[in-house]
Amino acid sequence: MHKDIIPMLRGVKEKGLRIGLISNCFLEEAIVIKKSVLYPYFDAVCLSCDERVKKPGLAIYKKCLEKLNVQAGDCLYVGDGGSDELEAARMAGMAAGQAVWCLKEGKDRPSKRKTEFLQLETPLDVLAILS
Repeated sequence: MHKDIIPMLRGVKEKGLRIGLISNCFLEEAIVIKKSVLYPYFDAVCLSCDERVKKPGLAIYKKCLEKLNVQAGDCLYVGDGGSDELEAARMAGMAAGQAVWCLKEGKDRPSKRKTEFLQLETPLDVLAILS
């Protein structure tokens, strides 16, 4: 985990903003997510194994928006860019930023840079965008 994730999440909460989590995962991964130190920061969680829908389908984005009780146009979606998630978030009406700090070198990286989206080099860039 990047050292600035928790400071970023705290900063978002201090701004009075709500945070949602959308993840494609299996039941075993969901158990780990729910036990994570990050989990309490989320106001709404949509895990594909629980919701029975997954990214890039728009239904999971809409479910998260409903749980957060917010409009898509008021949201910034942040992700590594895998699973066509950024494109789907944009189609759902959200601004989308690529969490470049998540990209890994080598053949198993989740995605490549998608420069048509906001490029967030560190988690603290999220706070800068929200200011």
